[in-house]
This record gives sequence, structure tokens and C-alpha cells, in this order.
Amino acid sequence: MTTSKLMKGLLGASAFVALSTGTAFAQVPNNFTPADTDVSNTFTLDYDVGGVEQPPITNDGNPGNDAPTVFKVDRLVNVTVASSGVAGTFAPGSTDAVTQFSVRNDGNDSHTYLLDFEEAVSGTGNDNFDTLASTSGDRIVYYPDTNGNGVLDGTEGDAANAVDYDPADDTTWPVLGADDSIIVRVVRNIPASAADGEEAIIYLYADTRDSADPSGTPIIADPIAGNETNVTENVLIDADGPAGTGNDDDTDGAHSAQGAYVIVAADITATKDVFVFDADYDGTCDAIGAAYTPPAPSTDAPAGPVPNNGYHRPDACVEYFITVRNDGSADATDINLSDILSEHLIFESARAVGFLTGGTLSTIAADTSCNGDPVVGSPTCNVTLTGATLAGKAAPGDAPVEGHLVIRATIK
Repeated sequence: MTTSKLMKGLLGASAFVALSTGTAFAQVPNNFTPADTDVSNTFTLDYDVGGVEQPPITNDGNPGNDAPTVFKVDRLVNVTVASSGVAGTFAPGSTDAVTQFSVRNDGNDSHTYLLDFEEAVSGTGNDNFDTLASTSGDRIVYYPDTNGNGVLDGTEGDAANAVDYDPADDTTWPVLGADDSIIVRVVRNIPASAADGEEAIIYLYADTRDSADPSGTPIIADPIAGNETNVTENVLIDADGPAGTGNDDDTDGAHSAQGAYVIVAADITATKDVFVFDADYDGTCDAIGAAYTPPAPSTDAPAGPVPNNGYHRPDACVEYFITVRNDGSADATDINLSDILSEHLIFESARAVGFLTGGTLSTIAADTSCNGDPVVGSPTCNVTLTGATLAGKAAPGDAPVEGHLVIRATIK
């Protein structure tokens, strides 16, 4: 594949929040006859007169014969843009997020291509928000697709192979021979205001230019009425893609495809309830076992997770029940939850339930701060859950996923 020169300051692979890739198209070489090829044709006519063989008539160009019939193969202009087939999923506020396309020269001559993209009008169709200029300052980066399978594999995606496309610098514009292709990434930032399940739709388009004058006007078709046998003329057969009129129309030398940035976010809320777990008032408070089953949600019992079965009097065992809910599609990670117990309580036990990793559960028991007899100026008794993960919902209509921090203490 013929490509333009590489630019310095390429984006490293680690700069991208990369999406999963699918096959944009299967490489089936067209193997068209190259443009400007001379196709020569001769004929021979043999005949007899009265049984006597006569000199043959031919157009082989030999002395006394007509020249062969010759025509030039016209230039077939056909560029195909395809999405990777998989939408990129990103968290609100993501930087240098990418969506990926392939661009292939399906014609029979080498061409230079102008690349650009447009965003769908926010609020139309599935489009909910507009992306922002990327932190890196690069909007479009492309890579060679050496094997033509529409994805970056092997070393194709190495940073050394990336070219930062600059519409103002035609030396960065891709040059593709017949059947050559590149992988193109549009690099953008996601606004922090984007919500779970929302999409931003963009259209990448590639416009064919004459390699001899890449910064000039787009390539145009020659009228069939003026077709000349010995002139290589431009025949445009590209299809109309989803980009707007003026950027991509039928048989205009340009083509486009749709890509999307899909938001996957966590939607976290938390509530805390307390109830009397053991009203024997004997100073005992059973430890929370591994088989602990959370009580009904507080939304079912406004006074607490379960009805109080005793008085909040000294020696009663109370249970604090903190519920963390994730009503979004993405996992909430690195959850840190700290609960401060009053000096009127004696800490007994704690357990985390429903979190993916469970995290690390600890209590601060410096001096006597967790036994109801705090020393003046000593640390408050904290029960802390660190590094926990709460899964996202499997489907948008599912109930929120819940995790719980349960603490039992005796009232002093």
C-alpha cells in the first residue's frame, strides 16, 4: 500500500479508550485492470476465391495493414467507508474516546483521500449528545490495513504506524492504491453530562482526490457524451452513504459510514436504615454470619428494613443497614464507604454483602473508640469498606443491583 509520510508526535496506543472491533468487510480483491491500460485488439480474415486462398486481411499493423484497435481503460472511482461494526462504549467524561472505521479504494487507480466527519443533529434518531474536541487535539488518526480485513491486527495498530491526519496538511492525507485500505479512528471526548444509554452518532466520510493534485478540487466524472477511445476518463460509481448532502452523495467520489459513542454509566444511590435486631437486652449481639440474608428493602417498610421488634434501650442489639444501589449499565468500581459509629454504641460485627469483590472491610478501634468508652480526642469508631465493586444492570429494564454494608452494635 502506498501511504503518505508519517508525522511526528503520534498518539500512543495508550492514549485511546479503544472500542472492540469487528470486521468491516472481507477482503475480496477486485483485481480490476489498471486505469490507463492500453487494450489492443487484432483480427484476421481468411478467404478463398475459386478455391484459391487469398491474402488474409488483418489489422496487425504490419506494412499494408491497418493498425490494431486500441482503447484506454477508464478510471473507475469507487471508495467504500465502513464502520467497525461495534459501537464504542464509554463512561461520561471519557477523554480520547475512539470509534473506528475502514476506508477502502475499490477502484482501479491510486487516489488521495480527504477525510472528515460530521455529527448527527442532537435529538434526532438515536443521537442524544454531541462529542467534544479530544484532549490530544487530534480528531482523526489512521493506520495501514495491510491484510485488508477491516480490523487492526498483528502490528498494524502499533503507534509507529499511526498517522495523525491534518486536513490543512495534504501530506498527511492517505494515498491508497487499488484494493488498498486503512483503519481510521475518530478521536473525541465525551461530555461529563452524558447519561447511561445515550449515544452520539458521527459519520466519517472519505472524498476522492486526484493524486496528482490532492489539495485541489474533488475528482469529477467525465461525461459519457464526450467519451474518447484514447483518453482515460473518470467514471464515478460510489454509493450514497449516511453523511449529509455535500459531504457524500451518489456518484460524487465520496462515501461515508455511521459510527457511535454509546454511554455506559453507573447510577449510584445509597440509603441507611437501622432497626432493633435483638431485644433480649442481655448485652449479647450475634455476629453477622456468612449466610446473612439482607432484609426487605427500606422502600417496603418506611420505618426500617424490617419492623422494629423492641426498644432502642441500653443493651439492645441494633443493626445498621446501608444499601448501595446501581441503576446504571456500568460497574461502579473503587467504592469506598465509611460509617461512623456513635460513642453510645459498642461495635460488635460488620459484613459486606452483594458487592462483586467485597472489597476490604475494616474498623478503626484505636483506644476504646469502638467499645462505647471513647477517650477524649481519640479517633471515632469507623467501619470502612474499601475497593468494592457493584455490578451494573444486565439490561435497561432490570431492577437496580444492590450491595449492603451491615453493622451490628450494642446500645451502651
